[in-house]
Amino acid sequence: DDTDAPPSTDDARPHGEGDARRQGAAEVPERSGPAPRRGAAAARRTDAERQEAGR
Repeated sequence: DDTDAPPSTDDARPHGEGDARRQGAAEVPERSGPAPRRGAAAARRTDAERQEAGR
């Protein structure tokens, strides 16, 4: 059990970090997903306003 305990703990740490990183990465694209969309919409609105102002 002692021999299995240290490796399981070591494995648990990397797996836990990997899961946390994976979860963070999963959350990042989700948050960054809507943000760029809003940014793109704002950019489009800005471009439209610029075009209208130019006209």
